Amino acid sequence: MLRFKRILLLFLIFIPFVLNCHSGRTDRYGGHWDRRNGTYHYHNGGYNYQPRKPMYTKKQKQLDKYLKLAFKFTDKKDYKRAITYYTKSIELSPNTYQLYYERGRLKFRLRDYNNAIIDFEKTLEIESNAILANAIIGLIYYELKDYETALSFYDREIEIQPNYSFAYMNRAKVKVELNDLEGALIDLDSAIELNPNLYEAKQLRDNVINKINNTEKN
Repeated sequence: MLRFKRILLLFLIFIPFVLNCHSGRTDRYGGHWDRRNGTYHYHNGGYNYQPRKPMYTKKQKQLDKYLKLAFKFTDKKDYKRAITYYTKSIELSPNTYQLYYERGRLKFRLRDYNNAIIDFEKTLEIESNAILANAIIGLIYYELKDYETALSFYDREIEIQPNYSFAYMNRAKVKVELNDLEGALIDLDSAIELNPNLYEAKQLRDNVINKINNTEKN
């Protein structure tokens, strides 16, 4: 699964480079590079000129090198060095949201929460539906005991993906901290309805019911 994720990340990152060498588009000399066979040719005559091969090829190779090193150091749990290579990758491909997400995830592991939030917010700036980034920001604010802010991110996560059971369970945890026990119970019922095997949600639901009962007795 991890290998598939890495292959997918490389594929998604290199899409822009491939699109830049579209086989039917001519340059100012009346020709173009054909990505299928790696040759340059003319469509409508043109100057007797052989331009240099576009720089995206060199850039792509450098990006591939940096990503492999980032993966390597992530596997070794040397997160600081892995972050260095994700940063270099971002310099080459600044609009690839997956790079900010992966770097933010490593910063989160290092408990560098403020900088992790910056990376996850950049992820969402580029791709507003990147729900994993949204979820981790919610988790960070929960860990920082900023429950109101955490709640706003979990609200958005549920808005984007209303059938995700873990989002309801996580929002319920925040509501418990805010003493909104009835709201937490509603969310836990939704989580269990979506995923009847979600044991943690069932356990939390029992705890919430006990708190509600104790509150009513007092």
